Amino acid sequence: MCHCQKQSHDGVLYGGVNCDVRIEGCEGHKCENQGSCAPFLLDGFNGYTCSCSPGYTGPVCGTPTTFSFERRGYLLLQSPLVDAVVSCNITLSFKTSLPRALLFQSNSRGLLLSLELHEGQLRLTLRKEASAGDEADSPSQVLELPHNVTDGEWHTVEAVLGSWVLSLTLLDDNGSCGSQSCHQVASVQSTMARLVSPPQNTFIGGVLQDSNAPGEVSLLPAFIGCMRDVFVDWQLIVPGEWLSDSAVNVSPGCSHRDRCLDVPCQNGGQCVNLWESYQCRCPRPYEGQDCEEGMFSVFN
Repeated sequence: MCHCQKQSHDGVLYGGVNCDVRIEGCEGHKCENQGSCAPFLLDGFNGYTCSCSPGYTGPVCGTPTTFSFERRGYLLLQSPLVDAVVSCNITLSFKTSLPRALLFQSNSRGLLLSLELHEGQLRLTLRKEASAGDEADSPSQVLELPHNVTDGEWHTVEAVLGSWVLSLTLLDDNGSCGSQSCHQVASVQSTMARLVSPPQNTFIGGVLQDSNAPGEVSLLPAFIGCMRDVFVDWQLIVPGEWLSDSAVNVSPGCSHRDRCLDVPCQNGGQCVNLWESYQCRCPRPYEGQDCEEGMFSVFN
């Protein structure tokens, strides 16, 4: 049996029983949007597959998966009620500069699973859904990761609720976490474990205020920024395939530009990106929107 080489120095791969058949599936084909092409030989037939770069999917990586929230809104994903394995797995990539925001909230028959940005860090909360007559402070479980993820760069996170286990993982490059953990896990409390069930619906980026006002959203901090490669229970969410009445203030693509790139702050002011705008932290004695005003005292 011949084991054909997976790589070749001259850029040509060979396959077949004796590794003497040229593999040329990628010749004449091009994966779009910086996707990489991998040729293969199957039963004498030359073919190829595309490995897509982040933000794209499809046979030739021509379908974008990126969408954005430029103002308060939400994307509602409803799951069919089926007798399936009890689990909730949500993976998504996002970028924003807002320190507080709601990334998603999933309703699982009496339980709410929420992922928020709190002071620039990821916080996953599992709690009982409030109902009439319940106390305001219901039992909850919280997992937090001590990493700033609101620097305007792309970050990828995975939240899992299944088999009575709750976990939160930051899936960035290995070196981004340093000496701190990128993964937190905990057993679901017995008081809530019996309520765990397949999710009924999932809100991305924000939630409805209440059922009596379907066009309004709550006062919870909504997400303002961009998302891509959102998987809900291993199902990829592709812009254009969601129902029009389930997406409020959601736009395909991501056209954000860091306002601090224009260096608007004068006189040594420090620019802070606020996603839709910017803020200058002015050194004394300067003030104003761009630190352009100097407040000098004159002593006689």
